Amino acid sequence: MKKFDLVVIGGGAAGFAAATKANELEVKTAVVNYGLPIGGTCVNVGCVPTKHILAVGKELYSSEHPKFKSVSSGQPNFDFGKAMKDKEVLLGFLRQKNYQDVLGSFKQVNWIDGKGVFESEHVIKVGDKRIEADKVLIATGCSAKIPRSEEHTSELQSH
Repeated sequence: MKKFDLVVIGGGAAGFAAATKANELEVKTAVVNYGLPIGGTCVNVGCVPTKHILAVGKELYSSEHPKFKSVSSGQPNFDFGKAMKDKEVLLGFLRQKNYQDVLGSFKQVNWIDGKGVFESEHVIKVGDKRIEADKVLIATGCSAKIPRSEEHTSELQSH
């Protein structure tokens, strides 16, 4: 069993920020990541890809709807598949530059791919490995859930 001062569960923005600070403070740290690749929601499926695709759409719209009468509109060539490939290249570059390269420079942080499960207060099981930590930070993010209203529940019960 490996021993760490800190285990961070989650490799998204918050978990990575915690690992960065832990490395600065020379705290022996493991980051356990499962699900999305390094960087989490924003860089992989959230802010960055959304803004990229919106920028492509704006460019496409602008070419068809110029702001000035002196510029004629035209039907641009658009390749959806190429737009998706361009997005993936951008995301790969950002994951590499902002996360993987930075992680490679850390002296105190170990990255572990896998699902972390608590066996006890200080022991995390990842696959067939066990890691022990003095402290554990859970930085797994969240997802929205719309609570049912009383009105909606009544409607469901009456049907």
